[in-house]
Amino acid sequence: MNGVADIARLYFSLFDREIIALILTLPRIYAFLQVSQLLADTAVPRLPKTAAILSLSVIAVPINYAYVDAFDRTVPSFALLIVKEYAIGFVLGYIVGWIFWAVQSAGAFIDNQRGAAIAASIDPLQGHETSPLGILFSQAFLTYVYTTGAMLPILGLLYQSYELWPATRGVPILSPEFPTLALAVADNALRIMVIIAGPVVAVMFLAEFALAMVSRFAPQVQVFILAMPIKSALAILILIFYFSRLLPYGVEQLGTFRPYIDRFYAVMQFSGSAPVPAEGETRPTEPRARPIEVPAGPPAAPSVPPPQEVVP
Repeated sequence: MNGVADIARLYFSLFDREIIALILTLPRIYAFLQVSQLLADTAVPRLPKTAAILSLSVIAVPINYAYVDAFDRTVPSFALLIVKEYAIGFVLGYIVGWIFWAVQSAGAFIDNQRGAAIAASIDPLQGHETSPLGILFSQAFLTYVYTTGAMLPILGLLYQSYELWPATRGVPILSPEFPTLALAVADNALRIMVIIAGPVVAVMFLAEFALAMVSRFAPQVQVFILAMPIKSALAILILIFYFSRLLPYGVEQLGTFRPYIDRFYAVMQFSGSAPVPAEGETRPTEPRARPIEVPAGPPAAPSVPPPQEVVP
């Protein structure tokens, strides 16, 4: 047993800076993936999830490696850092994860309008009870995000956060504008949910209105017994043509959350930063997440000048 402890002590003495840089990196990435439901506990087993978190953390270790010497290696410092990093990852995951909750809520909204909310079950990705279409939308959208490469911009935002707010930087003090930011993110997610579910819900409303008119003029006909089958058939018919557009639209809406990331860094104030400028002074520029540039195509070939005629 002492031999194992000696070997562990030897490895830590040789790679202490690398291990500390990994410890500085892990909490933010773990909280981000946990809150955003990109790697849910109920969908991904613990061992593959741990391997994925370690793999994603290794990429960001060189960023924090440069700040290891400036870190106070004491137990209170480590505890405060873990709490601070988890809080930052939690907020980033909250901002990004709303798009997945919006897509799932759209499916649950459709099921509620067609009367199938009683068939709710546990969604393995989100970890809470939802309707059949909610589970379908959630799993299909997350699969689409992974297969189309839309996960890369999300990871880009996560890694840029280490550049804009390093792990060794002080504890942020949130300004009074933070509740407004949280409500704005929820408002944007609700808007996306209504837009996604709107066409299907509108058609079901027209069908229910027609059934109500039939019941009004023919009371002896029990039309409401047929209401759920008719609305379900119309919803499935529309989704056959609409689903191929729904998933790309959800991926496009991932870009609408980038301004909220910028606002989040703007409302964070460093506890040791300069005081608030007086009236007439200018405030320093707030950090912003850099947009991920996607090349439009292959580089153009260099232009070759035409040969010049030699005059004898």
